[in-house]
Amino acid sequence: MRRFHAWLIPIVLLGVATSIEHQITALPDRIGGWLSSYDRPQDRAGDGPDFSASVDLIRLNDEGRSAVTPGDFRPSAEQTRLLADPGAAASPGFTALLRSAGAVNLETLTLRLTLTGRRAEKVNILDIQPVSVRRSDPLAGTLFDAPPQGGSDTSTVLLDLDRPFPIVRRAVFSAEDDSLKPGPPFFARQTIVLAHREQHVVVLRATSLRYYVAFRLRVTYMVGDRQKHTVIDDRGRPFQVTGLKQDPDSYRRVFTFGKHGLSFCQSSGPDENPSLPCDEE
Repeated sequence: MRRFHAWLIPIVLLGVATSIEHQITALPDRIGGWLSSYDRPQDRAGDGPDFSASVDLIRLNDEGRSAVTPGDFRPSAEQTRLLADPGAAASPGFTALLRSAGAVNLETLTLRLTLTGRRAEKVNILDIQPVSVRRSDPLAGTLFDAPPQGGSDTSTVLLDLDRPFPIVRRAVFSAEDDSLKPGPPFFARQTIVLAHREQHVVVLRATSLRYYVAFRLRVTYMVGDRQKHTVIDDRGRPFQVTGLKQDPDSYRRVFTFGKHGLSFCQSSGPDENPSLPCDEE
């Protein structure tokens, strides 16, 4: 019995060695297959989105930092120190303050949409239009009046939300007042084509001078011969912009630029903030 096992051992070892050799020989092909599968664009329904849309709310030089909160905003001691800083309006802390207070951009909202193709087939963007539009009187909470300090318009497309049926229009430069005006409909004569992994950036400026407006963006597109739709919003919330109240006294509280750079002072409100005086010499 022992001699039988001793005779069998070389055969077993030879079989194991042969198996290992086959595995090593096939390894490059397997790795290539794995990488090819990973790199292959998804082209079957259910494998993921046809394209991805990254949205950034940005402030261009010609927009300033003006915003309005839905209700009365009373800054804390820490927020008061931030507002009194000479560089307050241009700081990330001020942007975070507005966001935490639920403040809405005054008159203009600029979105940078980065669209990336995710399919083997080309994706053709046919239209972008506002949906679930809700209009009401302009917000009348706390106004942060931070007008632009200079700069030129750089928007790609414009969306006038004061119109009954707003559509995305090409931005046309007007030499008369050195600004951009709504031109012809953007998607009337062109589409946005996305190949696999190709990116296209759309800078969209939405405006409202007369209303408070909340909206989402509905994208209509084609993949092959199939027409599809998707909705873009602000991380699950609608985009928002508000017009200016005609009567400045309509606001519960107003903060304007002070005498020190881009700092703020409280120009009106139910109770004056001694830490943010506007009458300082």
